[in-house]
Amino acid sequence: EHYAARESELVAQVEMLSSRVSDTTRRDVERDKARENRHKDNEARLQHRVMDLERKLHESNQEVEECDRNFHDIEQRLRDVCEQFVLTGQRGADKNMAGPKMS
Repeated sequence: EHYAARESELVAQVEMLSSRVSDTTRRDVERDKARENRHKDNEARLQHRVMDLERKLHESNQEVEECDRNFHDIEQRLRDVCEQFVLTGQRGADKNMAGPKMS
């Protein structure tokens, strides 16, 4: 009878421990699933952010190219104006060097 009581007690302990293991395993699985879902959400957010940054980089590159073209246009216009100024100034100097016109 003592052995039956002890066996019954041990069976109860085994069932309690088995229940704890099941609860712990279930919580671990739920925690892992939640972690995986957070990881997927973070990954999706990061991919969206990367795509957004790539789009902004592309737009910035286009703006830089446009600014570069505008700069070269302005630079060429400045050269043309300077060249015209030099030519106009040279003709004026040539006229002055000839001296005053005699009437």
